[in-house]
Amino acid sequence: MRVAIVTGGALEDLDWLKDQLSSYDQIIAVDRGLEAFESMGLIPDFIIGDFDSYAGCADFETRYPETEVMTFDSQKDWTDTELALHKAMALCATHPEGSVIDMFGAFGSRVDHMFANLMLLTSIKEKYPRVRALDPNNEVERLYPGTYGIIRREGFYVSVLSIDEAASVSLRGFEYDGEALRMYRSGTLGVSNRLIEDTGSVEVQEGPVFLMQCRDRK
Repeated sequence: MRVAIVTGGALEDLDWLKDQLSSYDQIIAVDRGLEAFESMGLIPDFIIGDFDSYAGCADFETRYPETEVMTFDSQKDWTDTELALHKAMALCATHPEGSVIDMFGAFGSRVDHMFANLMLLTSIKEKYPRVRALDPNNEVERLYPGTYGIIRREGFYVSVLSIDEAASVSLRGFEYDGEALRMYRSGTLGVSNRLIEDTGSVEVQEGPVFLMQCRDRK
């Protein structure tokens, strides 16, 4: 199962987003993220939110008769994006291994929302499903202990950052390789590495960690 969550952060390259969404089994539009679907001419499978930041017409039953709409009060203990992640997890519950949940629009001008969205990646305490936050210039994923292959992408830096107090990570195929590197949440040891081989690996002995693949904005 491949599930896409499109939330209300920065969604500047709609051509890129539309191309990405073609590969998902289920798509969830979150609050202001629904405006991107209206611009792209696409219909999501689910619409979730309190719609306090959505500027369009809220007559969802008429406009989206085949879409499941989940409306929440604006005074609640969860962000709309977290509620969407709960729904995505339920969709992947039958076969979590091999499933992917990708969040689009998780980054933007609000650092508090961006940080909260990244921390949501850590709320899933199992290795599967795979959960990422994406935009054209950034891909962030949380990794639990295990070995992960990574493919070199032109222009992208690779950073590995500890989520807990400390982590142990081995890097192979990188400009800065290392075995059982001790990385601390308060340090920057894993920032701005590069793959020098076509493929490399990140082995997490103790984690979890964030794996970040990032490039400068074009």
